Amino acid sequence: MTPDGPTWSDEALIGLIELSTSLAISAEAPAALPPGVRALVTRVRLPRGEVSAAALDEMVSSDRLEEASRELADGGARVVSFACTTGSLVRGPGFDRELIARMEGASGITASTTSTALLGALELLGARRVAVATPYVDELNELERRFLEAAGFEVTALHGLGIDSDPEISKVPYSRTRELALEAAGDADVLFISCTGLPTLALLDELEAELDRPVISSNAVTLWHALTLAGVEPAAPGAGSLLAGRATAAAA
Repeated sequence: MTPDGPTWSDEALIGLIELSTSLAISAEAPAALPPGVRALVTRVRLPRGEVSAAALDEMVSSDRLEEASRELADGGARVVSFACTTGSLVRGPGFDRELIARMEGASGITASTTSTALLGALELLGARRVAVATPYVDELNELERRFLEAAGFEVTALHGLGIDSDPEISKVPYSRTRELALEAAGDADVLFISCTGLPTLALLDELEAELDRPVISSNAVTLWHALTLAGVEPAAPGAGSLLAGRATAAAA
């Protein structure tokens, strides 16, 4: 507080739509955003907390996505992002753009999704060959593979943990996520750790140093793209090169 009122009223706001059963991106966002930027978070219900194509499709079929977008716009968000990787690609290539049209039509502000942000980050990094580590079951891994391949990327490896319960994903320890990432990495241009429900940001600097290449995650790309669309330069240390604002140099 200041004598004239709360200081947070002057901050730039980005809006995040998180799954009802997820915790990671709302927990990781505060430390990953530059000074003067704050995240507004609302939720969309994932039926049964089930990480499956059927449950994800049921979730995005409701009008909750539009309502959540309007809520965030009401709160002053400059940008709204649907923070879900497979939920934003569950119906195949181009589905993310359909969701963006729905969100922008409902809210009147610029929108993004995690899968849209992923494509933007890979283009920024000049990547063509991508290794993917996920907590998902095979059904969702294959949907993600097809999405990336349709966008022109070669998926060099795709390793999953086979978890079908969203609340369990947020409980995966960093040590297991790190092992999974190293198993998948190979000689790809970029390593992508998928799922906004999976805590990852504290691992990215360490993995980039060890692998000598960019390492990005769903939470990193979602926050980076929201900042970019809001006209804010990423500048957060300790959460990987993308959110530190040095991603181009890392790719080079």
